[in-house]
Amino acid sequence: MDNDNCLVKMQDEKGNEYDMLILKEFSHNNKRYAILTEFDTCNCSDECCDKKDKDHKCDSHHHECNCEEEPIVCLLEITKDEDGKEIFKSIDDDKLFEELAGKADKILYED
Repeated sequence: MDNDNCLVKMQDEKGNEYDMLILKEFSHNNKRYAILTEFDTCNCSDECCDKKDKDHKCDSHHHECNCEEEPIVCLLEITKDEDGKEIFKSIDDDKLFEELAGKADKILYED
């Protein structure tokens, strides 16, 4: 199943939910992996974060703004839970992660 550019809901260990965008999926040694990035990471109000109005200055004390920060990119294994539902799993093996990160870089930046 090709889920490139698909939006998924993620939940961290603390129960916080957030949206992630699947940039690319790929296979490696008969397993599937996904490269994901944060979706809509800006916490600004529309008024203060209007990308069209470059001259608009906002009092940053009234809100958090992280529009200038680089979005987080994640690399996760796609597997299935006991009910057969697709889930994302972290990659704990450092050597495997480095190998997959190199492959993900090529997929994202050389294709």
